[in-house]
Amino acid sequence: MTAPQRMQTMVQLWNSAEQEERVEFLRHLIDILGNPTISNRIKGGQEILKDLDASFYEGVTYPESWVTQFKDAMKLDDKKLVFEKLFKSLDNQERGLVLGTLM
Repeated sequence: MTAPQRMQTMVQLWNSAEQEERVEFLRHLIDILGNPTISNRIKGGQEILKDLDASFYEGVTYPESWVTQFKDAMKLDDKKLVFEKLFKSLDNQERGLVLGTLM
């Protein structure tokens, strides 16, 4: 996958999740980071849980079947694992983009 494809996939997975799941994804991300300096800067409230704007990646292909399976067939713990693996596959610049949307 290219960098834009990884980012588009992450956006689509996030947008396919329910708000309650998104809360759990954020908690898991904070655990993964293990850095209180960063985690303390993550915004709170409903604003952080909204859909992400996918227009930046318009035209970028992503595995739509993954999103369908993620949304319809996976349990929360499996979804958190998918997010973890995808986040860990990002390079530092991509991780910075993800964290930037949360601060």
